Amino acid sequence: MKRLGIFFFYEKNGDVDDFITYYLADLNKNLTELVVVCNGKLSAQGRAAFEQFTDNIIVRENKGLDVWAYKTALDSYGWAKLTEFDEIVMTNSTLMGPVRPLKEMFDAMWENQDLDFWGLSIHHGAKSNPFKGKHLYNYLPVHIQSHFIVYRQRFVKAPELQNYWDNMPMIESYTDSVQRYEAVFTKQFEDKGFKWDVYVKTDDLKEFTDYPLLVCPTRLLREKKCPLFKRRSFMHELEAYLNYTAGEPVQELYAYLRDETDYPMALIWKNMIRTMHPHDFTRSLALTRIIEPTVLDAVTAESICKNRRIALAMHLYFMDMLDQSKAFAAKFPPETDVFISTSSAEKKPQIEAAFADLNLHSVTVTVVENQGRDVAAFLCDLAPQLKDYDYACFMHDKKAIQTKPGSVGASFGYVC
Repeated sequence: MKRLGIFFFYEKNGDVDDFITYYLADLNKNLTELVVVCNGKLSAQGRAAFEQFTDNIIVRENKGLDVWAYKTALDSYGWAKLTEFDEIVMTNSTLMGPVRPLKEMFDAMWENQDLDFWGLSIHHGAKSNPFKGKHLYNYLPVHIQSHFIVYRQRFVKAPELQNYWDNMPMIESYTDSVQRYEAVFTKQFEDKGFKWDVYVKTDDLKEFTDYPLLVCPTRLLREKKCPLFKRRSFMHELEAYLNYTAGEPVQELYAYLRDETDYPMALIWKNMIRTMHPHDFTRSLALTRIIEPTVLDAVTAESICKNRRIALAMHLYFMDMLDQSKAFAAKFPPETDVFISTSSAEKKPQIEAAFADLNLHSVTVTVVENQGRDVAAFLCDLAPQLKDYDYACFMHDKKAIQTKPGSVGASFGYVC
């Protein structure tokens, strides 16, 4: 196995943060050779960071974005030399990770020898084209995302690919890069008969979002063995998130990385603190709560915890969301009394069975008239039972299945 890695890097001051060297340290274990292409500046610190992995460092004028950085690396080798490699990996500094060894991905994809090129993740496209410019299609095609794409040897030998890169026009802007490279590359070569695939399969999320790696990264990392996540998750403008979510993807991603992986969280903080205004990451991570602690002696604190009465009221309608509702209830203290309303007698035993093993004081399920949705269930059926409690919480499941994309409805449920 001979594998060449091409790593594209841009940073206005030319400094290389530790999250990049952490990524390269694992990536490099799977490479025979590595070439780093830097657009613009590369500081002495940056060069020393890259020299841990390779002496082949190209610093070029900051023009042509990632497309011409990759082209520069390919040109520096030439097609005769490039065809000696079994795979050529093109990736960049917009990714963070890994949270699991990249070898898992490389080994799994190598088992499928019927591919010409493959990638980490997919963008599911759009019926219209949101970008204005030199677009080749009036819609956004399904495509491998350019932050991680791999060419196989037989693909590198193909005249079609060589001509594509030899005749690549100068890329003038981000929109130009998307329109003439990232969003169209996959379709152009699929139409020529070349075969492709991605490691992280997200066909089940097509109705949920067109950009799974940004909108639901935690699901991909936890359920689909995705090894990498986007740095953009932490620098994405909150207003842009709010078009499709309630802003929770970045908060959930941070909590998952902190609580369920070994990824060093300091790598994220060092980059955010150095490159972002504190206001931005404070908003994105919802670090806006100020809690005034009340200092209690141990005996008083124990007495309060022992004697407090806590109630959780839930209106559960969607049985396919029962696991999520149960997970919410599981976070409550063991002295909690749970009062659940639902809309049919058929649902009651399902809920009782699901909640039976939770460490809670009591669970009471009541069938209520399916009228007035969660509001009537709470005000008319559940609220009267909560009057004698010190603390009471109400939640209800929510899908908003009539709303597209699905992430909008799911985020409404998250807020509820």
